[in-house]
Amino acid sequence: MKLNRHTGFALILILFGGLLLIKMLGSMFGYHHGHLIHGLMSWVIPVSMVGIGYYGITRGSKIAWVITIIGAIILLSKMSGLFILLAAVGLIAFGVSLLKRSSSRV
Repeated sequence: MKLNRHTGFALILILFGGLLLIKMLGSMFGYHHGHLIHGLMSWVIPVSMVGIGYYGITRGSKIAWVITIIGAIILLSKMSGLFILLAAVGLIAFGVSLLKRSSSRV
């Protein structure tokens, strides 16, 4: 594999993606901030807020929109780890594809 500007960029992408994955896996399997009940309830309450809000929206309630939006914002913040994981996998896949494309040109 000949090193050029594209392979260097690909290696940097793979490195950043790997670092993100290591951080995510370390936080998943390493130090944990709470118990199982706390973890479940932290997901159940926003999901139920969205569900109750949707039910209220179908019934024509105005306050249901507020409940749904607040629940959705809380759910998006809970899912931020998933977004980081997808970004890390995407960086690694894009870096590997750049490396393959670069090595096929040689």
